[in-house]
Amino acid sequence: MEGLVVNIGYLETSVVPVFDGRPMYVYAQYSSIAGKALEEYLGKVLTQYGAYSIVEVGGFNNKLPKSFVTKKLCNHIIHNFIFASPVAPPKGLAISSESSETDSPLVCKELLSFYSQTLIASELDFAWELENSQAIRIRLPGWVREHILEVVFLGDPEVDKLGVTELVLRSIKAVPVDLRRTMASNLLITGGLADIPNIRPRLLADISSALYEVPGWNTLAESAKLAEESTEDKQTDGTPLLSSGIVFLSSDRAWIGTSLACSAGFNSTKATLDNLCTFSFS
Repeated sequence: MEGLVVNIGYLETSVVPVFDGRPMYVYAQYSSIAGKALEEYLGKVLTQYGAYSIVEVGGFNNKLPKSFVTKKLCNHIIHNFIFASPVAPPKGLAISSESSETDSPLVCKELLSFYSQTLIASELDFAWELENSQAIRIRLPGWVREHILEVVFLGDPEVDKLGVTELVLRSIKAVPVDLRRTMASNLLITGGLADIPNIRPRLLADISSALYEVPGWNTLAESAKLAEESTEDKQTDGTPLLSSGIVFLSSDRAWIGTSLACSAGFNSTKATLDNLCTFSFS
């Protein structure tokens, strides 16, 4: 039971090394770039680049007003329409999640140009009902669907908020030298965003690329794997296991693990709903 647990939660992203079944919090890394930050960033992007039309009128000539962009709408888009692009943007093209001025674009022209050149997602129109029950249609640009997750991968350098790729790199650097390969070859991705299409392969590719850039770490980069890829897929007689592969959704793994730990009664202390956040399983 060892590896690097990458939890992309709602309020926080955490990267915690685990060895011999015990979390090594002294080497853990944390960032506020997580589900909530993605939700807020998407809301700002929608007001600048999204469009809507009233069903009875037609035509997408209206920008989405802030009053239309609710938490419910952002969550609907995140869990139904977006995916992680297989192509990471070039370094030096910064993403800002803090700008709220309408005259100050969240995405620079150079980055928009890169998105348009590498785009594989199509523009999407979908029906939506406002809080006053008015029916509208919203137009979501293809690059938003494909690249909105860049803020999670890259973070926001302008306000010193680290993305998940940098968190993983720092955590691997922090652990003892003899544990680095073990951590890099067992990356367990969990959390509410972990089941978004292509997010795990893209994160693995970004981590491998970042490791290659560290002098002398080429071999370490080549050993980087997701935890589910490191598990055995055959029995001792060579026949495939019927249960091999991802058994549980990535977003459910933390809850299942907590449930098992509570049922086992570790430390002879009962974990309840009131003390769960402060309960220690080590």
